[in-house]
Amino acid sequence: MISERQIVAAGELHDRLKGWKDADLALSRLSAAFRDNADRQSVLVKASALNGLYATSVKRIYQASDHIVAKMLEIKNREWSPADRVETVHELARVPKATCRNGYELLTSFASKYAYFFINPMDVGIQAEFPIYDSYAANALLHLTGRRGDLGQHSHPYADFCGMIDEVAPIEFSSRQIDRYLWLKGQHLAFRNGRGDRLSPDVRGLFQSEDSSAVRLVRELASE
Repeated sequence: MISERQIVAAGELHDRLKGWKDADLALSRLSAAFRDNADRQSVLVKASALNGLYATSVKRIYQASDHIVAKMLEIKNREWSPADRVETVHELARVPKATCRNGYELLTSFASKYAYFFINPMDVGIQAEFPIYDSYAANALLHLTGRRGDLGQHSHPYADFCGMIDEVAPIEFSSRQIDRYLWLKGQHLAFRNGRGDRLSPDVRGLFQSEDSSAVRLVRELASE
Protein backbone atom coordinates (compact mmCIF):
# COMPACT_ATOMS: atom_id res chain seq x y z
CA MET A 1 0.00 0.00 0.00
CA ILE A 2 1.31 3.46 -0.89
CA SER A 3 2.02 5.44 2.26
CA GLU A 4 1.46 9.11 3.03
CA ARG A 5 5.20 9.73 3.41
CA GLN A 6 5.82 8.33 -0.08
CA ILE A 7 3.11 10.57 -1.52
CA VAL A 8 4.54 13.61 0.28
CA ALA A 9 8.08 12.81 -0.89
CA ALA A 10 6.92 12.46 -4.51
CA GLY A 11 5.09 15.78 -4.30
CA GLU A 12 8.15 17.58 -2.96
CA LEU A 13 10.39 16.00 -5.58
CA HIS A 14 7.98 16.98 -8.35
CA ASP A 15 8.03 20.57 -7.06
CA ARG A 16 11.75 20.64 -7.86
CA LEU A 17 11.10 19.80 -11.52
CA LYS A 18 10.42 23.31 -12.82
CA GLY A 19 9.90 22.28 -16.45
CA TRP A 20 7.23 19.72 -15.59
CA LYS A 21 5.52 22.15 -13.20
CA ASP A 22 5.42 24.77 -15.94
CA ALA A 23 4.01 22.23 -18.41
CA ASP A 24 1.20 21.32 -16.02
CA LEU A 25 0.38 24.98 -15.42
CA ALA A 26 0.39 25.69 -19.15
CA LEU A 27 -2.10 22.87 -19.78
CA SER A 28 -4.28 24.09 -16.92
CA ARG A 29 -4.38 27.56 -18.50
CA LEU A 30 -5.28 26.03 -21.86
CA SER A 31 -8.09 24.09 -20.22
CA ALA A 32 -9.50 27.30 -18.75
CA ALA A 33 -9.20 29.18 -22.03
CA PHE A 34 -10.60 26.43 -24.30
CA ARG A 35 -13.23 24.64 -22.26
CA ASP A 36 -15.42 23.20 -25.00
CA ASN A 37 -14.47 19.58 -25.74
CA ALA A 38 -17.02 19.41 -28.54
CA ASP A 39 -15.37 22.22 -30.51
CA ARG A 40 -12.80 21.02 -33.05
CA GLN A 41 -10.41 23.97 -32.85
CA SER A 42 -10.43 23.98 -29.04
CA VAL A 43 -9.71 20.27 -28.87
CA LEU A 44 -7.00 20.50 -31.53
CA VAL A 45 -5.17 23.23 -29.61
CA LYS A 46 -5.28 21.24 -26.36
CA ALA A 47 -4.42 17.91 -27.96
CA SER A 48 -1.48 19.39 -29.86
CA ALA A 49 -0.08 21.07 -26.76
CA LEU A 50 -0.46 17.86 -24.76
CA ASN A 51 1.21 15.81 -27.48
CA GLY A 52 4.15 18.20 -27.53
CA LEU A 53 4.66 18.78 -23.82
CA TYR A 54 4.08 15.20 -22.70
CA ALA A 55 5.56 13.47 -25.77
CA THR A 56 2.59 11.15 -26.22
CA SER A 57 3.82 10.32 -29.75
CA VAL A 58 0.44 10.68 -31.46
CA LYS A 59 1.23 10.93 -35.17
CA ARG A 60 -2.36 11.50 -36.37
CA ILE A 61 -3.23 14.37 -34.04
CA TYR A 62 -5.99 15.71 -36.33
CA GLN A 63 -7.75 12.34 -36.38
CA ALA A 64 -7.30 11.90 -32.63
CA SER A 65 -8.79 15.36 -32.04
CA ASP A 66 -11.74 14.66 -34.32
CA HIS A 67 -12.36 11.41 -32.47
CA ILE A 68 -12.47 13.22 -29.11
CA VAL A 69 -14.91 15.77 -30.54
CA ALA A 70 -17.16 13.02 -31.90
CA LYS A 71 -17.24 11.20 -28.56
CA MET A 72 -17.88 14.37 -26.58
CA LEU A 73 -20.69 15.34 -28.98
CA GLU A 74 -22.24 11.91 -28.36
CA ILE A 75 -22.21 12.67 -24.65
CA LYS A 76 -23.52 16.20 -25.19
CA ASN A 77 -26.36 14.93 -27.38
CA ARG A 78 -26.99 12.02 -25.00
CA GLU A 79 -26.26 9.41 -27.65
CA TRP A 80 -23.72 7.87 -25.28
CA SER A 81 -23.35 8.09 -21.51
CA PRO A 82 -20.08 6.63 -20.16
CA ALA A 83 -20.49 4.34 -17.19
CA ASP A 84 -17.20 5.21 -15.51
CA ARG A 85 -13.72 6.67 -15.96
CA VAL A 86 -12.41 3.45 -17.50
CA GLU A 87 -15.03 3.40 -20.26
CA THR A 88 -14.52 7.12 -20.94
CA VAL A 89 -10.76 6.80 -21.49
CA HIS A 90 -11.06 3.51 -23.38
CA GLU A 91 -13.53 5.04 -25.85
CA LEU A 92 -11.43 8.19 -26.30
CA ALA A 93 -8.36 6.02 -26.87
CA ARG A 94 -9.90 3.96 -29.70
CA VAL A 95 -9.03 6.21 -32.64
CA PRO A 96 -10.26 4.70 -35.93
CA LYS A 97 -7.74 3.91 -38.66
CA ALA A 98 -8.71 5.26 -42.06
CA THR A 99 -6.99 2.36 -43.80
CA CYS A 100 -8.94 -0.32 -41.93
CA ARG A 101 -12.74 -0.48 -41.92
CA ASN A 102 -13.10 -1.93 -38.42
CA GLY A 103 -9.64 -1.21 -37.03
CA TYR A 104 -8.46 1.36 -34.54
CA GLU A 105 -5.32 2.63 -32.86
CA LEU A 106 -5.38 2.40 -29.05
CA LEU A 107 -3.93 5.65 -27.63
CA THR A 108 -4.43 4.96 -23.92
CA SER A 109 -1.67 7.22 -22.58
CA PHE A 110 -2.79 10.16 -24.72
CA ALA A 111 -6.48 9.66 -23.90
CA SER A 112 -5.89 9.39 -20.16
CA LYS A 113 -3.77 12.55 -20.15
CA TYR A 114 -6.36 14.42 -22.22
CA ALA A 115 -9.10 13.35 -19.82
CA TYR A 116 -6.98 14.22 -16.77
CA PHE A 117 -6.11 17.73 -17.92
CA PHE A 118 -9.14 18.77 -19.97
CA ILE A 119 -12.30 16.86 -19.02
CA ASN A 120 -14.30 17.61 -15.89
CA PRO A 121 -15.60 14.20 -14.73
CA MET A 122 -18.95 15.79 -13.85
CA ASP A 123 -19.35 16.90 -17.48
CA VAL A 124 -19.48 13.27 -18.57
CA GLY A 125 -21.66 12.15 -15.69
CA ILE A 126 -19.11 10.33 -13.55
CA GLN A 127 -17.73 11.02 -10.09
CA ALA A 128 -14.13 9.75 -10.16
CA GLU A 129 -11.01 11.55 -11.41
CA PHE A 130 -8.95 10.24 -14.32
CA PRO A 131 -5.55 8.74 -13.39
CA ILE A 132 -2.77 9.28 -15.92
CA TYR A 133 -1.61 6.13 -17.67
CA ASP A 134 1.95 5.95 -18.94
CA SER A 135 4.66 3.31 -19.10
CA TYR A 136 6.49 4.48 -15.97
CA ALA A 137 3.33 4.54 -13.87
CA ALA A 138 2.27 1.15 -15.26
CA ASN A 139 5.65 -0.38 -14.41
CA ALA A 140 5.49 1.10 -10.91
CA LEU A 141 2.10 -0.54 -10.38
CA LEU A 142 3.31 -3.89 -11.68
CA HIS A 143 6.20 -3.66 -9.20
CA LEU A 144 3.98 -2.63 -6.28
CA THR A 145 1.46 -5.40 -6.90
CA GLY A 146 4.05 -8.07 -7.63
CA ARG A 147 2.74 -8.71 -11.13
CA ARG A 148 4.69 -9.32 -14.33
CA GLY A 149 4.04 -8.46 -17.94
CA ASP A 150 3.33 -5.38 -20.02
CA LEU A 151 0.04 -3.55 -19.52
CA GLY A 152 0.44 -2.01 -22.95
CA GLN A 153 -0.16 -5.44 -24.48
CA HIS A 154 -3.51 -5.89 -22.72
CA SER A 155 -6.75 -5.37 -24.66
CA HIS A 156 -8.06 -3.04 -21.90
CA PRO A 157 -4.90 -1.62 -20.29
CA TYR A 158 -6.65 1.30 -18.57
CA ALA A 159 -9.08 -1.01 -16.77
CA ASP A 160 -6.20 -3.08 -15.40
CA PHE A 161 -4.26 0.08 -14.56
CA CYS A 162 -7.11 1.63 -12.55
CA GLY A 163 -7.79 -1.70 -10.86
CA MET A 164 -4.21 -1.87 -9.59
CA ILE A 165 -4.38 1.73 -8.37
CA ASP A 166 -7.43 0.80 -6.31
CA GLU A 167 -5.39 -2.05 -4.79
CA VAL A 168 -2.42 0.03 -3.63
CA ALA A 169 -3.58 3.65 -3.21
CA PRO A 170 -5.71 4.75 -0.22
CA ILE A 171 -8.80 6.67 -1.30
CA GLU A 172 -7.78 9.85 0.52
CA PHE A 173 -5.12 10.59 -2.08
CA SER A 174 -6.06 12.59 -5.19
CA SER A 175 -5.35 11.46 -8.75
CA ARG A 176 -2.73 14.21 -8.99
CA GLN A 177 -0.88 12.92 -5.90
CA ILE A 178 -1.03 9.31 -7.09
CA ASP A 179 0.07 10.29 -10.60
CA ARG A 180 3.17 12.10 -9.36
CA TYR A 181 4.13 9.23 -7.08
CA LEU A 182 3.69 6.50 -9.72
CA TRP A 183 5.43 8.54 -12.42
CA LEU A 184 8.49 9.20 -10.25
CA LYS A 185 8.47 5.71 -8.71
CA GLY A 186 8.48 4.14 -12.18
CA GLN A 187 11.34 6.37 -13.31
CA HIS A 188 13.34 5.60 -10.19
CA LEU A 189 12.88 1.87 -10.86
CA ALA A 190 14.27 2.45 -14.37
CA PHE A 191 17.16 4.48 -12.92
CA ARG A 192 17.91 1.81 -10.33
CA ASN A 193 17.88 -0.90 -13.00
CA GLY A 194 20.47 0.83 -15.16
CA ARG A 195 18.12 2.59 -17.58
CA GLY A 196 18.74 6.12 -16.32
CA ASP A 197 19.90 7.25 -19.76
CA ARG A 198 16.26 7.05 -20.90
CA LEU A 199 15.11 9.62 -18.35
CA SER A 200 14.92 13.36 -18.91
CA PRO A 201 18.05 15.17 -17.63
CA ASP A 202 16.14 16.97 -14.86
CA VAL A 203 14.64 13.77 -13.43
CA ARG A 204 17.96 11.92 -13.71
CA GLY A 205 19.70 14.84 -12.03
CA LEU A 206 17.22 14.69 -9.17
CA PHE A 207 18.02 11.02 -8.56
CA GLN A 208 21.77 11.70 -8.76
CA SER A 209 21.70 14.78 -6.52
CA GLU A 210 23.92 14.81 -3.44
CA ASP A 211 21.80 17.46 -1.75
CA SER A 212 20.81 15.99 1.62
CA SER A 213 17.14 16.89 1.35
CA ALA A 214 16.88 15.45 -2.18
CA VAL A 215 18.63 12.27 -1.04
CA ARG A 216 16.14 11.93 1.81
CA LEU A 217 13.15 12.44 -0.48
CA VAL A 218 14.43 9.95 -3.07
CA ARG A 219 14.99 7.41 -0.29
CA GLU A 220 11.37 7.89 0.84
CA LEU A 221 10.14 7.55 -2.76
CA ALA A 222 12.11 4.32 -3.22
CA SER A 223 11.04 2.74 0.06
CA GLU A 224 8.91 -0.40 -0.15
